[in-house]
Amino acid sequence: MTSKESRDREQFWRRVLEERPRSGMTVKAFCSKSGVSVPSYYAWRRRIQASDSQPSDSAIAPGEASLVPVTVVDSVIENADAVAADRIEIVTPNGFIIRMNRCIEANSIAQLLRVIESLDGGANSC
Repeated sequence: MTSKESRDREQFWRRVLEERPRSGMTVKAFCSKSGVSVPSYYAWRRRIQASDSQPSDSAIAPGEASLVPVTVVDSVIENADAVAADRIEIVTPNGFIIRMNRCIEANSIAQLLRVIESLDGGANSC
């Protein structure tokens, strides 16, 4: 397999892995509808997670802050005047949605995200 084919295959699986949580379907149902096998889904999920967690040349030391991609979206909240100023929402790449008060410390948010990431291995099991 050429390097371009390898990149194309990885891009395909990244799209599949991004679309599944948004579909609202189980992994099994989504894979069936998408024409991919469940074992391949999980194998590529592990492969991409491992690839993404590999430190780069400019790796950040443990405990240091880092930047991550963020998508800002508008949302409609009932009683927005009373709630919006004090609330934030984080949607992780794996589909977890976290809503919390803005006054929570960044370290607490980072710790929560690490726990969610550690649980994700079995969160989408059939």
